[in-house]
Amino acid sequence: MQAALFSGIVVLDDRIVAWLSQFVSRWPLFNLFVAWLIDARIVKFIPFVLVICWFWFEKTALQELRRRTLLEAVLTSLAAVFVARFLALTLPFRDRPVANLDLHLVIPFEAGLRTWSSFPSDHAIVAFALAASLARVSPLVGIWALLHALVFISLPRLYFGLHYPSDVIVGALIGITLAAATSQLRGRQVVTGALLKLESRYPAAFYAAAFFVLFEIAEIFDSVRIFVVNVFRVLRQLMT
Repeated sequence: MQAALFSGIVVLDDRIVAWLSQFVSRWPLFNLFVAWLIDARIVKFIPFVLVICWFWFEKTALQELRRRTLLEAVLTSLAAVFVARFLALTLPFRDRPVANLDLHLVIPFEAGLRTWSSFPSDHAIVAFALAASLARVSPLVGIWALLHALVFISLPRLYFGLHYPSDVIVGALIGITLAAATSQLRGRQVVTGALLKLESRYPAAFYAAAFFVLFEIAEIFDSVRIFVVNVFRVLRQLMT
């Protein structure tokens, strides 16, 4: 039964991706916009960062509570990256749709695919983890964040065959689950309280570190990942 369910999901994934691909050949101007969205950090994750900064500095009676929730959101996004990489490395490898020649996808640009597995979508995990976390600060902002994660981050990757629908759906569920789990952790207030004390005692160091973390969120930790990969390459050469 599990094998039949998995096969059904694979068939459905292929059909949806192939159906979306037919529009790529019809809408050249729209394709340019979607292709820009794929790598447009100013549209993808920077809006999340701007919202975090807005709520952090907004003067309100609930400022400390909001700051604790925002710290949890940032920590959740960090955890989401590690979870995404762990799952991509431990689960069976899955090629991206654009690499499946049987689908005959039309891609009007060089995809520049990364070598890791398509399943689950790390973009979806991080985006929906942030969106669900921001919903705890403001339900209205949470609705915007969830729509943003779907429309501007996830759908362009489906449109050009960088992910299957199940990659995104499972990634979104993982991200939302991580945010929900973080909100229930008993020790979270100890961690956020310690960070707030650091902000009060050492504001220069705190905000320098915060800028670095938010910058990495904005680029979905690409700089860190490239650095780690190069470190491992150097270590591998030294050991051979």
